[in-house]
Amino acid sequence: MNWRRLFNLGKGTEKEITLNKSLISEEAILHIKKYTNSSLRPFYKTDVYDDKKTEIAGVSLDVKQEEAEDLVLRMREKLEVLGYLPFISDFERKVICIAKVSDQFDILGIQQTNGENYDISNEMVVAKLKESHHRYPFTHRGGC
Repeated sequence: MNWRRLFNLGKGTEKEITLNKSLISEEAILHIKKYTNSSLRPFYKTDVYDDKKTEIAGVSLDVKQEEAEDLVLRMREKLEVLGYLPFISDFERKVICIAKVSDQFDILGIQQTNGENYDISNEMVVAKLKESHHRYPFTHRGGC
């Protein structure tokens, strides 16, 4: 597989290529490529306080806004079996990310979802959603 081309690394170093290979399996990439021609690139976890990119958490690809949700749902079934979860990662719904996670709550940690202006940390958001999920399981599988 041409990792340089898939990740748009061009003249990237061997270290960059090795790092990117560790983010997602070749099998997962082949599955993603069945659904889109978009180039994959590293997806960074961002520090909540200064918006600096802190670590690579997965891969991302640009999509058309109107296709994002359908594309995530179509990729999800196969990728979940492989240990990855695709999700829409921006407000404009133009970027899909794929990360190796144990459940949907890990995404909240990667995205640093919080209510810091109201003294609500990322950990508090995750804990409250897990509590709600335990009582009333929620998983989006399409439809309304």
